Amino acid sequence: MSTVKSLFLMNLSVVGVILALGVYQVPQPWRGMLVALLFVGLAVGFFVLRVMAYRQDRESGAGGRRRQQKRSLPKKRARRSRQSRSRLDIVRLDDQAQGRHTVG
Repeated sequence: MSTVKSLFLMNLSVVGVILALGVYQVPQPWRGMLVALLFVGLAVGFFVLRVMAYRQDRESGAGGRRRQQKRSLPKKRARRSRQSRSRLDIVRLDDQAQGRHTVG
């Protein structure tokens, strides 16, 4: 693991422990509301960050290029004629002759 990644995870752990100790210090009736507020606040914060990143991509023009790549459709297969679709080939295996025979 790289040192940058380990430092990030260590800092994240320290922030989590400090937050947990801070929530533990709050009296019991308010603790549930504080936890709910933290969860809702984090969810709204992440949503706002996603909207801002999307808006930044749109303004910089990077979003348009991504959208064009997604819209490229695969090539269509060539259509077969009605005659070849309506014909049914039944293949019968012949154990004695070690071969296949088309019936019909």
